[in-house]
Parts: sequence; structure tokens; C-alpha cells
Amino acid sequence: MNKQNRNRLKAGFTLVQIMIVVLIVGLIATMAIPAFAKARRKSLQTTFINDMRVFSDAADYFTLNGGLYLEDSASGVIPTGLEDYIDDDRWTRGSPIGGQWGSAYDDSGITSGIGVHFGAAPNPGDAYMEQIDAEYDDGDLTTGVFRKIASDRYYYIIQE
Repeated sequence: MNKQNRNRLKAGFTLVQIMIVVLIVGLIATMAIPAFAKARRKSLQTTFINDMRVFSDAADYFTLNGGLYLEDSASGVIPTGLEDYIDDDRWTRGSPIGGQWGSAYDDSGITSGIGVHFGAAPNPGDAYMEQIDAEYDDGDLTTGVFRKIASDRYYYIIQE
């Protein structure tokens, strides 16, 4: 075998080298995917909290301005009068964590509230919602202004 043919054979990667690179890429992906999932979860929670603040502030302003509480509305339906204070699309497209926005009047032990109703949508569960409550309120879904008012409903309480 001449020198030119030997150089051509040595120019490529061996199967072992390729397997090592694939293994390293796999390990990096294994470490990165949970970090991306955690960042996505945190982003959705932050967006939910922001939306909840916007909607609850609008509901408070509606109540203070008009002297009336929001009417009870079906999930995903903007309560009458609130459309003047919020972005309709933001309300009707639903919550970033799933479920639909809704309002309650004289229901579930509260006079007035606004929040998310999961209904047929997958409920992320109390542990997930407690993380949100810790950022938004007091970390306890049974006290404060953000509460669990039914098995599938988490609301900002305007008036008890």
C-alpha cells in the first residue's frame, strides 16, 4: 500500500469516535431537557400570574367604579362590563396553564371572584397551584385572596 492510500484511510473518523460524540451529545441533552421544562413551567406560571393580576385589577376597578360586582359568567365568557377593562382575546383564549377564565357571583362561599376553571381541561393540581399562590399571594390555597374554591377552580376573591 502506498503512502497516498494510507493517508486517505486515516482521514475519516472511527466508529468509536463517532459513538463517543453521540454519547456526549446525548448526555448534554439529558441534562438540558429538564432545565428547559422547568423554565417553560416557570414561564407559564409567571404569565398566569400576570394575567390574573390584570384581570383581578380590572375586576376590582369595575367594582369600585360601578358599585357592582361582576356577574357570574360561564367559563371562557367575559362577564358583562369587564370587556371595557380587559383584552377580550386574552380572556377568551384561556389560561396559559390550561382551563378557562371565569367569574363567580354568590357562589362557592364567595360573593365575587375571578379566576380559572379547569373543567374538562387537565388540572395541574394543588401542588402546582400552591407554587403560583406562593408568588401571587400567601402560598396557602385555603387563605388569602387567591384560593381554591372548588376541586377544579382557583379564584382571586374580590369579596367574601
